[in-house]
Amino acid sequence: MPPLPSADAALAEVERVFDRPEFVGVGLLTSYAGSYVGHPRFDGLLEVLNDRGALVHVHPVLPAWWPEGEIPIRPSVLEYLFDSTRLITNLLLTDVPRRFPRVRWVFSHCGGAMPAVAPRMVLAEGMPELAAVGPQGVLRALAAFRYDTALSHTAADLGALLSFIDDSRVVLGTDFPFSSADEVAERFALLCEFLGDTHRSAVLSENARELLGDRKTVG
Repeated sequence: MPPLPSADAALAEVERVFDRPEFVGVGLLTSYAGSYVGHPRFDGLLEVLNDRGALVHVHPVLPAWWPEGEIPIRPSVLEYLFDSTRLITNLLLTDVPRRFPRVRWVFSHCGGAMPAVAPRMVLAEGMPELAAVGPQGVLRALAAFRYDTALSHTAADLGALLSFIDDSRVVLGTDFPFSSADEVAERFALLCEFLGDTHRSAVLSENARELLGDRKTVG
């Protein structure tokens, strides 16, 4: 994971490790010091990642303005889902997919609340705020990203996502070690049951193999 929010330090770290044979990709958080990854301060890093066709996995983090105590539940239950949704929206509104088309994005937890929010964004496509999405529309823009299945194995999350993207854009995720090995095993069984024969092989192995290649060592 690059040492952001220092863009210079992050660039130096990417240059240091990118050509190592064990290097797989870059891990980012949704935001740093109150700025989402689509902010212009991170354009230099995204440009380098784009030049290298980098795989970038994004995990949510607690937003800087979280109203602690207002809703007495740990932020991983609600805020992390919302923050992934904000980040994906931020990338669309800052035209990141068009400006950096070779970055291969993977978002945790099926993109947070985005599967539920996407239809609302479609209704808003005529608004000037969404002009950066372009004529392709919101759903096609979202379908260009990839998403992992961490903590997502039901019709409400993964099923909603698969209603507007192809299963080739979904990879296996577990949230380990934040979830225990027993919890991961239980959810994996539920995931396999939900995927069925139609989606199972693509989501559990084929899509990740395409992204990572035939690597003997994982960093």
